[in-house]
Amino acid sequence: MFQSIKSRIAPTPSGYLHVGNAYNFLVTHREAVIKRGGELFLRIDDSDIDRSKDEYIRDIFESLEWLGIKIDHGPKDLVDFKQNFSQSLKTSSYFEFLKKVPNLYNCTCSRSFLKENSCPCIEISLPFEKHKTAVKIDSPHGSFILWRKEDLPSYHLTSLYHDIEMNINFIVRGEDLTQTSIEQFFLAESIKDQVFTKAVFMHHPLIKDAKGQKISKTSGGKTPSRESLISFREQGKSPEDLIQSLGFESMEDFLLK
Repeated sequence: MFQSIKSRIAPTPSGYLHVGNAYNFLVTHREAVIKRGGELFLRIDDSDIDRSKDEYIRDIFESLEWLGIKIDHGPKDLVDFKQNFSQSLKTSSYFEFLKKVPNLYNCTCSRSFLKENSCPCIEISLPFEKHKTAVKIDSPHGSFILWRKEDLPSYHLTSLYHDIEMNINFIVRGEDLTQTSIEQFFLAESIKDQVFTKAVFMHHPLIKDAKGQKISKTSGGKTPSRESLISFREQGKSPEDLIQSLGFESMEDFLLK
């Protein structure tokens, strides 16, 4: 039986979007919508509340409109997002989802300690204490956090929760998230999920700066960097200009490849 394609764009509002984000959006739109006639969801990953800013969320909507990418499901603007879609509204749901995962353990180790030592917490039974312990899972690919010491869910947990909730079956990510996909697949298998474990994954090459480094939203600090989409817009440039900066002759040329 034919299964309709459902994909998503999932930016993190920790800075102004850049050309690497635009590339991911356009590739996702091309592969999921144009080539396969699928539906496209918008999910804004704002679980890191300390780094999430309203201006960065607005930038997501403005960038998608500028790129000409139509979203089928998800928030329509900043107000709609904050009232109905913010991950801060779902904390209790994430914690209930966490309870479905087997073989969890609590850990008090710091990152600096783990750089030099093996974690002893997996061998002992520590109680969960907010702001003192992180909840982790051990896998063949290493251990990773599902609930942070700040009493917040991790990206692994929230991302998987929403992909399952939205029945996402076609996921396009940068190649830097290949390990993330592997770890989340293990997590989905551990809860016997039938959505994420059957999804199609594509991991595309990263867009890099003139020095050959991965472009980061934080590279320009609070001021938009030259690679940011807001800088393109403020200079009066078009999406065609951005496409050409990525090495394609035109938007049509990019979309047809």
